[in-house]
Amino acid sequence: MGGSSVRLLALILIGPVCCCQSNRDVDVSNLQAGIERKKFQTEMSGAEHHQFSALINGDEYRCYSVSFGYFPGTEYYFVFENEILISMMQSAQFFEWEETEHRSAQASWIAEERMQNILDANSFTVGEFKDDLNKELTRHADRKRNRKISNVWPLIPLLAIDSLRAQSRRKNWSKKYDPELVELSASGSIADSIYGDPVFVIPAAEFETRVYGPAQTLETFRGRLRLSPTMKRFFWVAVRIEDGRIVRVFSNNLFNQRVLAQDEFFIQQ
Repeated sequence: MGGSSVRLLALILIGPVCCCQSNRDVDVSNLQAGIERKKFQTEMSGAEHHQFSALINGDEYRCYSVSFGYFPGTEYYFVFENEILISMMQSAQFFEWEETEHRSAQASWIAEERMQNILDANSFTVGEFKDDLNKELTRHADRKRNRKISNVWPLIPLLAIDSLRAQSRRKNWSKKYDPELVELSASGSIADSIYGDPVFVIPAAEFETRVYGPAQTLETFRGRLRLSPTMKRFFWVAVRIEDGRIVRVFSNNLFNQRVLAQDEFFIQQ
């Protein structure tokens, strides 16, 4: 079996255990309406993942996801305005955008639209969130128990070694490209000093988007750049700069992977 095949199998079989662990044991009993962001992060014990930060009309908005299981229905978004929790919702309602967004390399910056839809979405109350979470966890419990991997057990030691190497790389990338290392309203040059040179720079009439991430996860396919199928976009960060200041930071689900196919904006490393 070739190295690429081993890596792909490791991603499929071992990867979910290493980088997409269920956070079902996270205690949400202390979650309250209006909870402060820092307290929320303490309660989530690091299970939260940054999706976007935005400076809009002088107010700061941040969105985090928390996955309480392996399935889409158990991931939720939590939105903060000026450090206070203002809304929470299932993330699955937004997944269809992956299929409907423009295919062109000249596609508009869809992340801005995604962000606005999340900000405009109806919110659960805290009680409704807890009830919905319990319902989803119960619904998916049997699916999780019935997941089977057959005819691959002889490969597990090899896959585990490859996965451990990949896990080490992922850990390093997660630290280097942490989207919360940059602050809203800070000078745009700060992003370069933190993340290094951008891999893509995308100009627009009133702003510029600088894209940072591990260039080694890119490959050329049919004459165009793309993210390698065995890699994830979760190590990439897009920083929008207006008038020299950082006004948006997009990551994880809010990072538009199609940007990585825009060769015309690629900065040779």
